[in-house]
Amino acid sequence: MRITILIICLLVSSLVRADIFPPVSDLAKAASYTEQKNYEKAIEHYKVALKSLDGSTLYSAIEYETRYSYGLMLNEYTKDNHPEYIKVARKQFEWVLNYLEKSSELLSTRAMALSTLANTYQQEAGYTENEDEFYQLLEKAYSIYKESAAGLEKNKDWQNLAYTYYNLGETAEWYGDLPEAIKWLEKAVELDKIHGFEVDLKEDSAYLARLKTKHEEMLNKSMQPTANAAAD
Repeated sequence: MRITILIICLLVSSLVRADIFPPVSDLAKAASYTEQKNYEKAIEHYKVALKSLDGSTLYSAIEYETRYSYGLMLNEYTKDNHPEYIKVARKQFEWVLNYLEKSSELLSTRAMALSTLANTYQQEAGYTENEDEFYQLLEKAYSIYKESAAGLEKNKDWQNLAYTYYNLGETAEWYGDLPEAIKWLEKAVELDKIHGFEVDLKEDSAYLARLKTKHEEMLNKSMQPTANAAAD
């Protein structure tokens, strides 16, 4: 996931408005610590900033960007064995989606917000030890990813669509449906080739190759008892 830089533009514009003075210092520090991957310090400053922004009509656009950036940062941090922040990240994306519903001029970004929300469910599935909960979370993630993909395709947001196809494929693999996973990775690779996403193409192609090898090995293994029986 990539941390949005639009917040910087919002902060700069706010400095020239005498009637608007959001928590610029904490937002800047949060962004700086995020870049340094010092996530605990970034969290401290995001919390202070959001406490100042929470519920403010005047600062609502800045709160939207702040919560989205905070959620993206937390999504990255949770991958490093910090599941305690998954639901905090989810809360940010749910707030963002609610805000987008009320702001028609920003509805084009809703599809990407859905993708990041779906990622919180996928990550939570990766941490749970309860098998039923594992599959329920994956089903939730898969459903939201698909909704996101439809919106991204409509918006012609090809790179984020490729990312979402990758996540759909990964979710399907975790669920145990390798043909479905392969289908989504093929779509991601196709987009990478069409639009020249060379770095993504390398990663997506490697993942697709691993999925196909895994699927072939499973098919061969499942056919082995039949082959042995025929030989007897």
